[in-house]
Amino acid sequence: MQGKNRICAQLRTTANAGDDIGTSEAISSAPNRPTISVVMRAPWRNSVIERLVLASSPTGGFGYRPSAPPRPEPTGFGCLALRASGQHAALVEKSLKRLGQRQVETGAVLLDPRTPTATWGTAIAILAWASGDDRSYDNNVRNALTYLLRNEGKTFASNPHIYGNDTQLVGWPWIEETHTWLEPTSYALLALRATGKLDHPRAAEAIQVIYNRAIPSGGWNYGNDLMFGNALRSFPSTTGIVLAALAGRERDETASRAIDYLHAELPEVRSLFSLAWGVIGLRCWDAVPLDAAKWMERAISEDRPAPPSPLEDALMLIAAADENPFAPRWKSEQASIFETGATLG
Repeated sequence: MQGKNRICAQLRTTANAGDDIGTSEAISSAPNRPTISVVMRAPWRNSVIERLVLASSPTGGFGYRPSAPPRPEPTGFGCLALRASGQHAALVEKSLKRLGQRQVETGAVLLDPRTPTATWGTAIAILAWASGDDRSYDNNVRNALTYLLRNEGKTFASNPHIYGNDTQLVGWPWIEETHTWLEPTSYALLALRATGKLDHPRAAEAIQVIYNRAIPSGGWNYGNDLMFGNALRSFPSTTGIVLAALAGRERDETASRAIDYLHAELPEVRSLFSLAWGVIGLRCWDAVPLDAAKWMERAISEDRPAPPSPLEDALMLIAAADENPFAPRWKSEQASIFETGATLG
């Protein structure tokens, strides 16, 4: 309890230390909208790192609540956050191994052994395993990619009177043998980019899925773009995740509308999950307003009924990291390193 109180006190102290926030040199990617490519020297980061570490499982990994059973999503993003911080390498290693313990013979990484069809965390595990310079997890990545490329969202007959999107396009589902959704499709696209597989036909179709479901006014909903002829509401988190997945492409009207949507929406967002993903998405396009430091500081220091989850802390740390782990870059040789025709096991 003392450790928790100390962390809260540090967060409240740094909330009043606005003069200590530093930013990198501003760049201008849009008229009258200065942006920064590296977000900030956030004074709250060390306190949040400590809170994240305290929330870890004794055997490695992170759950959706402090000390809860580890799950692939918070574990994968927790590893990325700690690697980006350059701290707690031993915990990162334990957590990567814990992800490996969730990988089954097919190559899939399971949410829980009791739910063998909940495999959407496989892409996030790939991101974590492929994020380091060592080759210790190449076999895990290779087997996970084999599964990922085989796993397809189910299609069904399109009905334009009901659905605005093309239901015949194939992306990735949350659960095996169900329809395509935007977030798992975006995570899969991030994993393919991280391993040099963007030239795979599944990556091209994933991009089709994303563009087909864009909300006309800007951004993305977690599901469709239209229902019964009515445009659905965009969400900051989904829009940020999708923008991260599309990073590296030419900035077109769809991307620009999504960026404008986040610029308008994020100043009032208090959800750490939504704010973090929104900033991550903007960073991937060098489109983060200078005020983002204030948004994040205000949100992270706000009194809440319950402490932030490990997933929220991890994503906020990634959003404020000196280097963006989702930046569109990879080693060209990775495409051959992670060939997926190898025998599993």
